[in-house]
Amino acid sequence: MDFIMDNGEEVLIAAPLATVGLPSSLMFYEHGGLWEDFFTALGCRVISSGPTTREILDLGVSLCSNEACLPVKVFTGHAAKLAKETDFLFIPRYASMEKHEMTCPKFCGLPDMVRLSLQTEVKLLEITVDYGKSPQKTDESLRAVSRQLGIDEQTVREAFSRTVRGRLGADTGAGLIAPGIENRRSVAVLGHPYMIYDELMSMGLIAKLTRNRYQVLTPDSLTRAERREHENLFRGRNFYEVGSDILGSAFAFLELPQVEGLVYLSPFACGIDSLVTEFIERRMQREKRHIPFLKVTIDEHTGEAGFDTRLEAFLDMLEDPLRARM
Repeated sequence: MDFIMDNGEEVLIAAPLATVGLPSSLMFYEHGGLWEDFFTALGCRVISSGPTTREILDLGVSLCSNEACLPVKVFTGHAAKLAKETDFLFIPRYASMEKHEMTCPKFCGLPDMVRLSLQTEVKLLEITVDYGKSPQKTDESLRAVSRQLGIDEQTVREAFSRTVRGRLGADTGAGLIAPGIENRRSVAVLGHPYMIYDELMSMGLIAKLTRNRYQVLTPDSLTRAERREHENLFRGRNFYEVGSDILGSAFAFLELPQVEGLVYLSPFACGIDSLVTEFIERRMQREKRHIPFLKVTIDEHTGEAGFDTRLEAFLDMLEDPLRARM
């Protein structure tokens, strides 16, 4: 039990039911706040693993198989850091956010991969999100969470509806006409949110571009409707949600005259990126306006010195007066 002061008097309050750990990686860059609100509403104490550090990365690399992609290794490192500090680790199982679309396969099996990699008895809380094919799986997983936490099932369902269900697929993009997008020299940074916004994996790219006085645009600068509208220019069907977002963003940015270059941050061994970058490059080859395109593949061995050298060469191309006349 804990005490708080209310009008000068001590009031007894109940201790948190359980401590739940949220690894600060992968989809938590988009939905971490929602899940924190959910477990807080249930009376749990929520802690996160904080920013990615070299120690977290090295820990994840040591625990995962060589075939795992870099983001999964980083996520596993975050999970391992939290495992001994919490009663439960929360790892959602994302399958699909919309009909006719799928998330990356690693999201579908993430709880199983982490459980296998840690090789210890770790208590996981899972909630399945499969709005495209099996929305009933969400209710089934909420029932399991209710049993694990010892909370009434109706209370869990109400908390989920209030804090997560209506916000999970919400469109939070700013939009091309938003006041935050200025008509000045810009560089578009493409990639998964957990690559763009992770300071270690992105090598601080956004800050470096900003210091060079460029406005930085990301897929989050666009609304989902804008991303999908431009993605439809692709002659085919992209079944992966994140692939559609990146592809549509790239095509939209190519139409903005203030965008002078594109940078694509890709984790090593990402199958989706290998296809998306190919389509972006083909589209750029057909454009009348030629702008520099830098693709950087990041793995656990990537050094910041080499990254900075490539970035400096890219920025030199943006300043080339001959290119401006092309």
